[in-house]
Amino acid sequence: MVDKTKELLLHHVGLALRCGGDPLGRQAVQVAHSLSGSNTDCTVIGQPRGASLLDAVFANAVLMSCRGLDDFQLPPAVHQGVVTYPIGLALGEHGHTSGRELITAVVTGYDTQAKLARTMFSWQLPVPRHQYSLFAAFSAAAVAARLLKLSREQTAHALAHAAHLGAGLAEAGDMMGPLQPLVARNGAMAAFLAQAGIPMARTSIEGEHGLFRTVAGHVPGTLAESLSTLGQDFEITRASPKRYGGSGLNIVPQELTLELLKTNALTADDITRVDITLPSEREQRETLMQTRLDQGFRPLWSARFLVASVIACGAIDPLRYPRRGDTYLERALEKVHLHFEPGRPIRYARIEITATTTRRHVAEGDDHVFPPVDAYTWLAEGGTLSDSQIHKLVKLIATLEDVADVAEITTCLTPASAPR
Repeated sequence: MVDKTKELLLHHVGLALRCGGDPLGRQAVQVAHSLSGSNTDCTVIGQPRGASLLDAVFANAVLMSCRGLDDFQLPPAVHQGVVTYPIGLALGEHGHTSGRELITAVVTGYDTQAKLARTMFSWQLPVPRHQYSLFAAFSAAAVAARLLKLSREQTAHALAHAAHLGAGLAEAGDMMGPLQPLVARNGAMAAFLAQAGIPMARTSIEGEHGLFRTVAGHVPGTLAESLSTLGQDFEITRASPKRYGGSGLNIVPQELTLELLKTNALTADDITRVDITLPSEREQRETLMQTRLDQGFRPLWSARFLVASVIACGAIDPLRYPRRGDTYLERALEKVHLHFEPGRPIRYARIEITATTTRRHVAEGDDHVFPPVDAYTWLAEGGTLSDSQIHKLVKLIATLEDVADVAEITTCLTPASAPR
């Protein structure tokens, strides 16, 4: 659990260092600075100037997520890192929290969101929603409540506030970049509201007009059982970092497709048909993604689009994936067909490729684990920090449980000079 927390901290910090030059990253930093004015108490990762606490949370969450490489957990299809680590770092720096307390807070945040989200796959609702729209604010509120040392009563009110502070609709399409960071900010705000003594109905989650009955019409029968494992079965151990953009749900079909292409020396011209079989519970989500595709978006959450793109490019490289209207992609899309089977694990995929020789090539699986990265290389690729800062940062994260003050870490995240 401790090692996983450190691994994911390293992952998200490295992402933030990369994304400072991306358009969305620059825009988020600009917004944070504009709102903060002269208040620069908290570090904005990779930036020479800080921001106020909540604005730093927002900016850092955008920086950690804007390339779609933040971590994921399946089931229950959540992304906890982007709504836990930005708050942990900001509040940890502000309150001179120890590394051990940061670990505890982050683990609590991962647990809180996942235990609630496990009870319901929100893409199957009559009006589908992203899981983070409903549950991510709870992660953020839990981290903040722990680091603010809220009482049991205050923490209950913080979580009740969080039930009201989710954001985002499935209609966002490809423009969902700032939504989860806004939820992170909202969740932290929920804890501050509770700390100030502002109450909220403690039935906001399971009450007659609470979160579950509002979005699903009922309280899931598994809710009590799921929550009974809080603090016993740590969800963070099941979270995984990504190495390329897109949904964690579609890593397996992409990897299987690439494996078949390489193993059988296939090109797009060799292929006459591709059949993708996914779990039945993904059908409504994929139907929605197809709508986005038909509207001209480039939906990196669509299995059909991603598999067609791998075939068209001969590689998994979201930066090279074409947009709708590209002739090569259109030809690949015409060959790809989706099917759904009940009783399959959420990450399951079967890929069947029919080649011009009439031969069929099949691969299936329900998991894919990326190899670990070198810590120094991962942090250095952003080109933002000095060698001495990176070496110190690697050491501090590796010994996080012994760090006396999180500010030691955030000090290493401000560039000593202009970015390289």
